[in-house]
Amino acid sequence: MARGAISLEASNQVKKINEANATDNSVLFGQISEHSVYSLNTIINQIFKPLVDQLDDWGKCEEDQRKEFTSYFEKFANELKEALKSLSQNINLEEYPPQWENEAKNIHSSKAPSNEMINDFEKLFNKWSEQIATALDGTEKVEKKDDKSDPRQELDFWKQKMRQLTGISE
Repeated sequence: MARGAISLEASNQVKKINEANATDNSVLFGQISEHSVYSLNTIINQIFKPLVDQLDDWGKCEEDQRKEFTSYFEKFANELKEALKSLSQNINLEEYPPQWENEAKNIHSSKAPSNEMINDFEKLFNKWSEQIATALDGTEKVEKKDDKSDPRQELDFWKQKMRQLTGISE
C-alpha cells in the first residue's frame, strides 16, 4: 500500500531534534494513506453534505453568509467527486522487469545489453505506447455539451480535459 509521509514543525523555535526520544513533541508526523481522498469524500458527501442540505435553522448566520457557505461547500464536495473520478481513470503502466535492474543501471558500460533485455524492454514500451494511445483517444472523446456554453462551462470542460491528461502523465 502506497503511503505519503508528512511532518510538521510543532514550534517556530530552532532547536536540535532528539532522535533518541520519540515523545519530545519537537516534530509531529503522520501518514496519509492512498485512501484519504476516498475517506474524505465519504465524510463530506455522505455525512456532512446531507446534514448541511437539511439544516433549516442557521441561528444568527445571515442569509448571504449561509448562501456563500453552502455554495463553497457544494463546490468542494463536487471537486472531491471529480478527484475520485480522475483517480479511477489514471492509467497504471507496468514496471520494467526487476531482473534487468542491474543491467539497465550499467547500460553505459562498455558491455552491450543482452538481446533478451532489449526484447523485454521493447515489449514493455510497446505495451505502454498502446495504453497511452488508448488513454489519449479517451481524452478526444470529451465533448462540450453545446457551442453556446457560458465561461463556467468552458472552464469545467478544460478542467476535465486537464485531469484526463494529468492522469496519463502521472
